[in-house]
Amino acid sequence: KSPANVTNDLILRRLFEMIVENLDEFVYYPIPKNMEYMRCQLTRDNQGLDKYFLPTYYLHAERNDGKKYLILTARCKLRKYGTASYVLATDITNTLKDEEPFIGKFRGNNMQDSEFVVYDNGVNPKHIKNNQEQLRRRRRQMAATIYETKLLGLKGSRKMTVLIPNMTENDQRIEVQPQNEKEGLIERWKHSEMNNILELHSIITESNSNNLKFNDRQELKESTKNFQIVWTKDSTQGKTSS
Repeated sequence: KSPANVTNDLILRRLFEMIVENLDEFVYYPIPKNMEYMRCQLTRDNQGLDKYFLPTYYLHAERNDGKKYLILTARCKLRKYGTASYVLATDITNTLKDEEPFIGKFRGNNMQDSEFVVYDNGVNPKHIKNNQEQLRRRRRQMAATIYETKLLGLKGSRKMTVLIPNMTENDQRIEVQPQNEKEGLIERWKHSEMNNILELHSIITESNSNNLKFNDRQELKESTKNFQIVWTKDSTQGKTSS
């Protein structure tokens, strides 16, 4: 194996140890910069009536030997204030009620469902009333996505922007804990205030099709569900950085 592959295997071994020993710690742990990739699989529960109105998703991490570990579940909640909302948990039973332990939330940021923010399980700033403990536990924004809206019937590659907090030289996440909506990832992006924020984009192919190659995996049929997220500087070169 090349030195890079050996390094990646060592990092993966440690991460899978974290998955087994402390899954809640793992899901918040920033992936080291010198890691090449971790293969994951996202599936949707197609059982029961809820699959249409309140779908549940499962995210598995896959080892090189093919063994899979369930690391996150996401269940759609009834809409509040007109925006989509998902509860994220490391245990499927904890996605049923907001009162039960959960790891975070994936929530719509606008009525058009073209903007979403991933939060941890901290306290909503709106619910903090000069309480020092609550101030310390103010929720973090872990990531955000912005989809480009399209006219009905318009075909082409899915266009999206992904925002994530940057990391320090010691592989520590630079926390984003906004005190109000104006300090969040999406608002900062809209005002070009990108200090300590990484901006990624989906690959746009020359043919603008939805048929993309996924390295050693079988090339999938054309679908709007196929997409690849890369660093901004590589978005037109087809380099899969993430």
